[in-house]
Amino acid sequence: MKMTKYGIWLVFFISVSTWAMPTTALTFKYFAYGSNCYPATMTALRNIECIDSSAGILGGYKLRFNIPGMPLVEPSWACVEASRDESNCVHGVLYTLTPQDFARVSMSEGVPFGYQWRVVNVVPYQGDGIQAGETALREQRTTSGESVVKAYTLVSNNPLLIRDIPPSKAYRDLLIRGAKVFQMDQSYIDKLEAIRPGFTIGEGFVAKDVLEAAERRKAGSK
Repeated sequence: MKMTKYGIWLVFFISVSTWAMPTTALTFKYFAYGSNCYPATMTALRNIECIDSSAGILGGYKLRFNIPGMPLVEPSWACVEASRDESNCVHGVLYTLTPQDFARVSMSEGVPFGYQWRVVNVVPYQGDGIQAGETALREQRTTSGESVVKAYTLVSNNPLLIRDIPPSKAYRDLLIRGAKVFQMDQSYIDKLEAIRPGFTIGEGFVAKDVLEAAERRKAGSK
């Protein structure tokens, strides 16, 4: 798609949180925690070529599955929610995107209808140890905080969505695959693997069939 198709949306999103906009030289920092952690979701399904990507950890938030999807197909989508318990944290991927690709993420995620943008403080992983994320977060909390990166992440725009809905197996597995690609902490991977999928017809149409078709199409275009 041409940039003109994203113009109106881009103006809207650039106007959000300008007091702390995480941009550098016309790039956007985006913290992903759901299916966008898996590289093929970004490149094949969303047609986004990221400038940079690395693992990061968001302290003081917890992972939820309270964004309603399609019953029996893709019952729910992931979300993050601020927590009073500072021991809660969410691991994900810190992307650097062009304005065009940031707009593509916004549109593909249904902003501002299902989600809205929030500026958060993300701590990049340090090294590739088994607990590299938690180590980085712990060290950041005991220092001046210079390692913090301001980034946009997606949160629910409906405070009434308080009940978690078990996701499809395919959707949960995408989060696990993304976590393994970016070598996230094993303890976090174990947490994802412990999530019990909900009942669906098949393993999950969007997270499995649509993504696989996009991967085949991407491979065939090369």
